[in-house]
Amino acid sequence: IDLQAQSLMREKYPKEYNDEKSLLDKMRSEESKFVKAQIEIGNTHSLDSTESTNNHRWKFFIKCLEYPIESILSHVNVELHPTFKISKIRLGKPFTLERIGWGVFEIKAELNFNHNLDIENLEVTHMLNFQRDCTSKTILVKIPADKLNKF
Repeated sequence: IDLQAQSLMREKYPKEYNDEKSLLDKMRSEESKFVKAQIEIGNTHSLDSTESTNNHRWKFFIKCLEYPIESILSHVNVELHPTFKISKIRLGKPFTLERIGWGVFEIKAELNFNHNLDIENLEVTHMLNFQRDCTSKTILVKIPADKLNKF
């Protein structure tokens, strides 16, 4: 922060300065009511040399980096490629799914948060990756701090 520029702005434009300061203070106060949880969504992969065509073993996973995942999610509805015999699956703890296959595809997942958190379901996708041992992405979810502490 440039304190000299801040002082100059406060002197030249006192009303605008105070309005902006009030807005920032309000935003900081609102943000302190939430915690941010990093939800990691991804897959691990290994080759199965005993299989000829379906030789890719993979595990789809959803986990939280800061909190026990079961304190955030009640379940996850997963949709696999339609060529799987069972392509729609409901996951509970530990929020993983293991399969063997031959190709990559996009997995659709609907994250269902615990009811007491008052967070709407969130739809995410993950593209399976067989080029690396593990591939993932992280999304940030804002959780009311007072509700998460009840676990």
